[in-house]
Amino acid sequence: MPLAFSVLQPRGDDVERRIEQTLQHAPPEVRAWVDGLAAAGKLTEDDLFGALPGGKIDGALLPRDTLAHWIYAALAAVAFWALILSLFPHERKNASHLFLVGLFTGTIGVLFLLAVQYAAAATQGVWIRGNGIVTILFYIVKFIGFSYSAANDPNRGFALSFLGFTCGVGLCEELCKALPLIYHVRRGGRMGWRGACAWGLASGVGFGLSEAIMYSAHHYNGIGSAQIYVVRFVSCVTLHALWTAAVGVTLWKCQEQIQGHLDWAEFCPPLLRIVAMPMVLHGLYDTLLKKDMDVWALAVGAATFAWLAWTVESTRGTEEVSAQPRWAGA
Repeated sequence: MPLAFSVLQPRGDDVERRIEQTLQHAPPEVRAWVDGLAAAGKLTEDDLFGALPGGKIDGALLPRDTLAHWIYAALAAVAFWALILSLFPHERKNASHLFLVGLFTGTIGVLFLLAVQYAAAATQGVWIRGNGIVTILFYIVKFIGFSYSAANDPNRGFALSFLGFTCGVGLCEELCKALPLIYHVRRGGRMGWRGACAWGLASGVGFGLSEAIMYSAHHYNGIGSAQIYVVRFVSCVTLHALWTAAVGVTLWKCQEQIQGHLDWAEFCPPLLRIVAMPMVLHGLYDTLLKKDMDVWALAVGAATFAWLAWTVESTRGTEEVSAQPRWAGA
């Protein structure tokens, strides 16, 4: 709902115009100092926000130098944690386990993702030869690096951007969020599909909140209105949770395919099938936002909810059929 409200209202957020308005209201000595640095090509963001009254531009909710976004993250974490605990009331679930799953993905999982991104960027312009597993892994990581580059390049068209966001951002982030579930299943842990769904929700929330904290610190503080914080800490976190919840339910349905002693050639194909749809939805959502097709991005958000609903209902239907006596319907 916050995302829909943000998308459907008229756009009028011109940051450059707001900076000019802020400088017009600032004391003359501040304007002169900022203009002097800008003319010399030495003006940095820290200089600008340090000089502005209140450390922010007109219309911004928070100053640049603040930790208030951590409070928003804590409040959102408690709210989502309580919501997940209220779901599936008949399923046995441990509140501390859900908290630890979200904490793992929001910290160690994100650090692992950043390490993959760094390694992928380092492979660009480098070529190696060979037929071993190291060479194969190198070119997989290299392709991920190319995908991230295509996703972040504003000059790339829709098709290449979609490829980049899907095979780079979508693939890596959905696998990162699925790590707690994959580890649990691989070591023979037992849980029902409802527990897998709850773990997926918790892992997605942890990742989404970690992402929200980073975006707030680097892009929103001192600039963004209250609306962007609500969208980031509510709608975007929810989307991450929905994508990973769908992965969790699908993983539960296909858990036998990734258990046991498997080599990479046996393990990767079923794992890719498990994350495929959320990965594509994730990539499409980011591509549409990049191309300023916000209404269509909102439609992908609705499709994400529909996909999880279908996944849950189809799993419930299978469960109900399996629970019926053999003579049912005869």
